[in-house]
This record gives sequence, structure tokens and C-alpha cells, in this order.
Amino acid sequence: MHKLCQPLFGSYGKEALKMSGRSKRIAFFEFGDCGGCELAVIENSKALDLLGKVDIAYWLLLGKTGEGPYDITFVEGVVASEHDIDALKRIREKSGILVALGSDACVSGIPGLRRFANKDKVEGVYGNVELEHKPIEGIGPLDHFVKVDYVLRGCPVNGDQFSRLLELLVEGKQVEQGEKSFDYSKPRFGENAGRAIVLDNEKCILCERCVEVCNGITSALSIADRGINTLITPPFRMGIDGSTCISCGQCTVYCPVSALCEKDSIAEVNRMVSSGRPVDAVVEVETAVSIGEFFGLNERCHGLLVDALKRIGFRNVYLSRSKSRAKFLDPRPVGRFPAIIPCCYSAKKFVETYYPRLRQSISQPPKPSFKADVWIGPCTGRKIDSEMVVLTTREVSRMIRDYLTTKYIEFNEFDDVNFDDVELREPEIVGRVIAEGAFEIRQVLDKAMRGELQGAVVELWACPKGCISGGGQYKASEEILARRKEWIDGMGSALWRTRWWARSA
Repeated sequence: MHKLCQPLFGSYGKEALKMSGRSKRIAFFEFGDCGGCELAVIENSKALDLLGKVDIAYWLLLGKTGEGPYDITFVEGVVASEHDIDALKRIREKSGILVALGSDACVSGIPGLRRFANKDKVEGVYGNVELEHKPIEGIGPLDHFVKVDYVLRGCPVNGDQFSRLLELLVEGKQVEQGEKSFDYSKPRFGENAGRAIVLDNEKCILCERCVEVCNGITSALSIADRGINTLITPPFRMGIDGSTCISCGQCTVYCPVSALCEKDSIAEVNRMVSSGRPVDAVVEVETAVSIGEFFGLNERCHGLLVDALKRIGFRNVYLSRSKSRAKFLDPRPVGRFPAIIPCCYSAKKFVETYYPRLRQSISQPPKPSFKADVWIGPCTGRKIDSEMVVLTTREVSRMIRDYLTTKYIEFNEFDDVNFDDVELREPEIVGRVIAEGAFEIRQVLDKAMRGELQGAVVELWACPKGCISGGGQYKASEEILARRKEWIDGMGSALWRTRWWARSA
């Protein structure tokens, strides 16, 4: 009995390994792959010497196309269509031993990442291409479709590992199981999708940044299980919307691999603008000043943003600001509690979840005065309860990037176009209590519960420093946040001078 110390394993059977004294018939087949594993094999001198002592019945690389049966078959690549599945099953029937060769065959490799791709985005880049064989949705390793006896991992495989396994199998010797690092396979986790936030543990690398940032807000995320079963989840593996999550989106800002991200609305907006009916959009000023960061431009690009949206298919593009709208609300305090203006839906949910006694003191979050179909802004929480379709700053950046890809142009080639209308004027209001971020909100609401803010008006913003660092924005340094604020103040004054707009309070 031989034990391989390299990371390969086998689910062998005695009958499969009973070889006659004749030269073993070997076959190599490949599906969707680059062919690198086959090249790694023929570049290994010991592997070449062994292959010279067997009967290579099928290997297109060498021009061999002999029919089965085969004693040992190596299969490389990804099964990506029903046609491939049928071919693989026929190969399995003709093979005494079947070996998965390389990462594509073992774990579905790079092609397997297609299951994470947005169909509309793929069609936007490649077009509606007619393929000879229709792709399958559930791309996976070979053992999802047939019995695999042995696995040789690597991209490409290690030639020495290949030669050692081939030598043992040709000699008819059993290969002991258990040579890999773990005796169990990592389970597949499904998506935990809420109305605003989606958690995909298949992408998660367990860096725990999301848990750390959420612990300072609502502690809605934690680590569960141990070893290869470890995953990020709300307590008791409940759904995101059923947990204490307020959909502020700060976890999505800090996640380095997009395992946590906003619920994507790009496909829905694409359908709207391609339907032929007029579609209007309201853009929050925080998105307008930060859009250039995604495209590497260190300047205000709100005019380019307007042109990009209109080329995509929007009719009117308006500019608004939540901070300005909140100033027009003038709620009256009742009893010993202050009047509370949750300036976003996440702040409203925070109060309702953690301070239920203050519910009657809460007003509704301010809404834009413009009648529009799509809201584009820095907030993930607005996806919870909005009459409009919501795109975050990150989503609209990706949407514009996809448009640029199809048109072969750069972002700075857009024209500087004015907004169709702006809503930035603020009334002069003093004496309000402002709280930004969970830490400040708790301090203010604790005072409210003690009756220390009787008669006051309180504005609550769920994200630290307000909407400039909202959950739908890109992660930014203190320097960038300060620049965003400076640009907002400057842009507000400039637009106000050039385009008069007034609303009654």
C-alpha cells in the first residue's frame, strides 16, 4: 500500500484497480480549459518516460483518437453544457479509473465563477451570442456529474504528482485515501438576501471586518461554527431582514471581496430605460461629488455624470440633498420626548428597533420634492422602503462602467451637462441636535429617554459623518471625506447662483 503525501485523494475500488499484464490503455480528454495541465504533464521528464511505456489510446494533443474501453482516463477542464455532461458520462462508462486533472476539473476553476456573474452585465459586454451548445447554470467540478476516482489539483497540475500517481495506477497498486489536508469538503452556503443587503458566504474570506464594524452599530453579524464550516451570519442563522440589521450598509463598505453587497437593482433600471418610456432620476449630491473617484478622476464630475445618465437613457436628471430636505421638516415635540427626524430609513429602523418607546416621536424620513423613477445616492437603507428604484453610488458607477465598455470610451470623454433642476437650498434653522453614526445616535437617544432633550428637534443620520460616508459609497480616507464635504459646499453655492430654485417650507 502506497500513501501519497501530495494533495491528491482517491475513492478507489478493488475491481477498478485489477489490471491485466498487458500495456495499460490511457486516455486524455479535455473540456473547457486552457490546456495548461496537459502541457505540465509532457514537460515532466518522468511523466514522459511513463507515458512511453503505456498505450495512449486517446489524446488529441498527440493526434490519438482510439475508442474505449480505457484503463485509466485523465479528464481536464470544466463541464459547461448539457452536451459536455453527456460526453463526460460516456467517457465514464468506458473508463476503469477516471482522474480529474487540474483545478478546472476539480473545483470548476475560473469558469465556475460565472455563477456569480450578472446575466445582464454579461450580455451587455458580449452581446446576445448564439452558442453551439447552451451553457448550463450549475457549473461545477466533474464529481458533480460522474464518479471521480482520483483528483490531481493545481493550476496547472504538478508534473511530479502526476507521474507518481500514474506509476502506481499502471502497476495496479492501490492508493491510500486521505492524502489531502482535510478529510471533508467545505459545505456550500446559499445567499442570505435581504431587501437591501445580500450576504454571500461562497465569496467570504472570513476576514471579519464586517463583524467588527457591525459590532459598533447593531451587532447583526457574527461568526458561526468552526473549521471549514465557519461562516458569517446573523445570530441563529436568521435572515438579514429578520435580524437587528438596519441596512446601513457599512459592512458592504468594509468587505474586501463583495461577499456583502447591496441588492443589485441595475438590471431593473436597464429594463426601465430600454422599455422606451421616459425615466427620470434624482441624484443625491454626495453621489455627484464622489462619482469621479471610481474612474480615477480627482475632481468634481457632476456634469459628466449627468451626460452619462442621459446617454444611458434617462430623460431628466435632478440634483437633491437629504440634508437640505431635512431642514424643511418642522415636527413638534410632544411630551417629555424630543421630535425626531430620522434622515434615512436606516436611522428610522434603528430607533424602532432599539428605542421603541420613541416611535411616536419619529417623523418619516424626508423625500425628494421631484417626481422621479430612480433615486441615485449614497444610501443602502433607502432600498428598504422607497417608492422609487434605488441605485447606490457603487451601482451607478458599475452601470456607467458597463456603458463605457460597450462604447469603447472613457469617462472623461462625457460632456459637462447641467442638471435639469436642483434642490439644494436650506432654510436658516438653529438649535437642532445632530447625531451622525450609531455611537452619537445612542448618546442622543439615551438623553432623550432620560428627558434631557424635552422640546428639542433631533436629526439622526445612520452613517458616521453623514451621507458622504454612506453605505452605498466607496470606502474613503479622512482626506477624501473632507474633500467630498468641501466640494458639496462649493457645488451647492455654484448651482444655487446659476439655477434659481425655490420651494415653500
